[in-house]
Amino acid sequence: MTDPVRMDAANRSESRLLDLFFDSNLSCAVLLDREFNFIRVNRAYASACGRDVSEFPGHNHFDFYPSDAKAIFEEVVRTKRAFSTRARAFEFPDHPEWGVTYWDWNLVPVVDARGDVEVLFFCLNDVTESRRRDERMQQVMMQLSKLSSQLVDAQESERRRIARILHEEIGQELMAVKLTIQNRVTRSPGCGEGLTHDVLEGLNQVIGRLRQISLDLRPPVLDDLGLVPALVWLISQERSQTGLEVSFRHCGLNGRLPQEIETAVYRIAQEALSNITRHSGVKRATVDLHGTADSIALRVEDRGRGFGAKEVSNSGTGSGLMGMRERARSLGGRVSIEPVPGTGTIVIAELPLGQPAPQG
Repeated sequence: MTDPVRMDAANRSESRLLDLFFDSNLSCAVLLDREFNFIRVNRAYASACGRDVSEFPGHNHFDFYPSDAKAIFEEVVRTKRAFSTRARAFEFPDHPEWGVTYWDWNLVPVVDARGDVEVLFFCLNDVTESRRRDERMQQVMMQLSKLSSQLVDAQESERRRIARILHEEIGQELMAVKLTIQNRVTRSPGCGEGLTHDVLEGLNQVIGRLRQISLDLRPPVLDDLGLVPALVWLISQERSQTGLEVSFRHCGLNGRLPQEIETAVYRIAQEALSNITRHSGVKRATVDLHGTADSIALRVEDRGRGFGAKEVSNSGTGSGLMGMRERARSLGGRVSIEPVPGTGTIVIAELPLGQPAPQG
């Protein structure tokens, strides 16, 4: 075969390969000259644009689809470097009803023997549905987070209401019954003394239990005095009820914090200490509270056998790790837990601060 014949055969083979590539490619494929005129498009691209393949050759890409992407094409020609992007937004001018669409695309320059850009290969994939699905999922997650935050607020409000009823109403009514019985015993000494003693003892136990339930639901010190005094009280309760010795250190906290921040930090500390008594197997722990102008950090640590996220989530004292994390997340913060079996567990909560609430 002569050289011209070989060259013609090679050109035909190259053309067939190009035809095969364009026709079989499921991605949108476009061949442009250095002035961005269409040389060739495949059926996938034409279909995505709502046109026929024959409509493109001889027209400029940016006459059909004007956009600020032209600067990117010009930069690729100038630098001879490929460019790619993900989920780039685009609105078809001839199909406004489609709204905003999103595309992953690659723009690759092909240089000639002299090193000049001869053609551009433009490959696109429509990711509109995936992007919209992600946006819908994000909206759902935001709604769920908002709902969760509202549920936490409602829970705290209900805790406060029930604690007030137990303390101010039922507790006072029981105290009144107790005083009535004592007055009658005083007026009639010796009358049913044994029974009266048992009744008074029972009333004392019920009153004490109601008081403890009320404090567990919502300690008044948290509302009246703030976070640090409330944590001091919580630690004293843990010591008296479970024997857990807690070393408490705090710094950088001046005045009151926003109520939702104080409540979140208190509940996280409460849950972390409860998990230590349930799972760690030790009687010592440390609580560190550090405040700055724009954040507050809580660190609760023990040196026991450690406990895992599953144990925390199954804790009977509240909503476990999920509850800790949701409280922090609803306020723009985060909670991390670092269980190290055999050496202990560290719970860290970090929350951003707004303007401190005025002292009351």
